[in-house]
Amino acid sequence: MDDYPELSHLIAMVQHHDTHKKMLASEELKEYLSNPLSPLTADAIDCLVDNLKTWINSGNYKISASGLELFTILVRRGGKSVKLNLNKVIPIIIDRLGDSKAVVRENSRLFLLELMNAMTPQAVLDMLIPAFSHKGYKVREEVLTCLMDAINT
Repeated sequence: MDDYPELSHLIAMVQHHDTHKKMLASEELKEYLSNPLSPLTADAIDCLVDNLKTWINSGNYKISASGLELFTILVRRGGKSVKLNLNKVIPIIIDRLGDSKAVVRENSRLFLLELMNAMTPQAVLDMLIPAFSHKGYKVREEVLTCLMDAINT
C-alpha cells in the first residue's frame, strides 16, 4: 500500500476514532472507490473490509449507513478479494436489517441487492437463509422485502 500514498492516507482516515473525521473519510473514500482508474490492491481491500466492519456495527447511524454505502461501492468495484471477505460481513449486515433507523435498513437492502448483481442470486440467498430464523422480527421482515425487491427487478 506504500506504493499508493492516497490509498494509504484514506485507510488511515478510515481507522480514525473521531466521528467527524470518519464522515470526511467516507466522502473521500466514496470518490476514490467510485473512480475505476484508482488503484485498489487486495491488501487494501482486506484492510478496508476489516475497518468498515466496525463502521457497520457502530451505534452512530450515520457512520453505519456510510459503511454500508462504501461496502456497496466495493462490491460494485468487484474483485475476488471483496467476495472472499463477505463471510465476515454478511452476519453483521443481516443484523443491521433490523436497525431502528430506516436509512441503515435501506442501505443494508441495497448492499444485498448489489451483491445479487455481483454474484448469483442463489449464492446470496444461501447466505441469507439464517436470517429467516433471526430473533428480530424486523430482520426477518426486511429479508423478505429484499427478496421481493430482487424478484421485482
